[in-house]
Amino acid sequence: MFGEFVTRAVWYRFIQIVTNTVEVHGYAAKSVFEALQIPPYHETFITVAAYVLGEYGNLIAGDEKSNPSSQLQMLHSKFPFCSETTKAMLLTTYMKFFNLFPETKQFVKNIFVSNMKHSDTEIQQRATEYSKLCDVASRNCLATVLDEMPRYENQSSSVETALQKLKSKFTEMHFNEDVQNERNFPLGRSASYNDAVQNYPTNPPLINDALPTRCSTVPQNSYLTGNHFETLIEVFSSDEPAHQLPVSQSITTLVLTSNEEALKNLIWHKNGVLYESNVLVIHSDGEFQKNKGSITLKYKNKTMQAIQEFLQFFPNFESDKLVLKKKICPTFLASNEETIQKIEVECLQDFTRPPALSITYNLNGSFQSLDVQIPLTLNKFIEPITLNFDQFFSKWNSIQQCHEFVTTFPAKYIMNKDLLRRKLNGLGMMILENIDKNSSNFVCAGIFYSRMPPVGILLRLECSLSTFMYRLTVRSVKKTVSEEIIKLVQLLL
Repeated sequence: MFGEFVTRAVWYRFIQIVTNTVEVHGYAAKSVFEALQIPPYHETFITVAAYVLGEYGNLIAGDEKSNPSSQLQMLHSKFPFCSETTKAMLLTTYMKFFNLFPETKQFVKNIFVSNMKHSDTEIQQRATEYSKLCDVASRNCLATVLDEMPRYENQSSSVETALQKLKSKFTEMHFNEDVQNERNFPLGRSASYNDAVQNYPTNPPLINDALPTRCSTVPQNSYLTGNHFETLIEVFSSDEPAHQLPVSQSITTLVLTSNEEALKNLIWHKNGVLYESNVLVIHSDGEFQKNKGSITLKYKNKTMQAIQEFLQFFPNFESDKLVLKKKICPTFLASNEETIQKIEVECLQDFTRPPALSITYNLNGSFQSLDVQIPLTLNKFIEPITLNFDQFFSKWNSIQQCHEFVTTFPAKYIMNKDLLRRKLNGLGMMILENIDKNSSNFVCAGIFYSRMPPVGILLRLECSLSTFMYRLTVRSVKKTVSEEIIKLVQLLL
């Protein structure tokens, strides 16, 4: 859908149908917003998404996952990679966001100002006019100028006309063929029948033979004559072909392995460097209490050149398990300049994957994109609890043995007792003294908080210095919580 062979006439008709059908306005806006988060997609789709969200984005703005800022940033992250025609459409959409959503006004105004000196005169003029409109127009004036598009008149589109024309040609063609067949062949036997008998294959067809294939020329035995094939081309092509995003310029998901150790370090530390390259360094600082918290990201431009169109968004995360609200930060970073972005977090239920933060920016005319996993793991919502000997074993025995998970694994790092203590504390667990008779072992307790009922966690770590092995036992009333704790402990030890 909305690919290389979809012409303007086709997507114009799509917009006409959506506009004239009130019942699908909200569904269309929701569908295109969700599809924008799953690349790859053709530029034609970005054009359609810009129109639909500009007209009906307000219908899904009440949902936190598709709030106005998220819609705007999701659209603008595609802006650098589009043709001038699509950029012009996006600017119009931004102007509608300016009128509808006060929280996006400053961001939209900055976009207009940054494009007032664009090399393309159409983009330059549109950005200048919209920027001026933002400054001088009253609310009533904006509401009139940017009013929702009215219903289209019920008239046949060029697509329907072409298809009707094609249908008429086919009808005429088959009528003429039938007349000719009656003259040349015995009663009840047509040319197509005799050809079919003579050419019927004696072997069953291969799978590939049964499937239609795309070809650049018409087969000689095609049922379509040249004129009829040209009619099909008229329906699904145009003089101005749809713009295909060049492979080198498309937004790609870059899986970073260089920040794996940094992410691992931030599992048990509150702050530290999350990602660093020769262009950008990202520092993370987290504060959590029960099922809520915040992560403050500090971005620094390490280059001697300015970073422009600096955007961040969450492309995909477990929205039924986490609520993420990020503040908008400046889109321009001067050389060696720092900027701060705060992300508010709420845990709805236990989860397994840290959310990814997608970052796009323009450095010296080169657009770059990267994905960074933010340091948000289940242990951030665990708080320590103190238990004495009797309390611990009372709770240990109250949790059924079927909820006990045991694993044995080799140590990846030095088995230093002080370091182990700091890592277990960093996981949110309280180390309980005088519980285990073996002083080399650790016994811990903690409570995992979310919107769901709290989950108590009991942990025992046995250390074998002679074999350089660990034996980990975790008990909790929820299987998925125990499994995630085991995974995190193994990752750190």
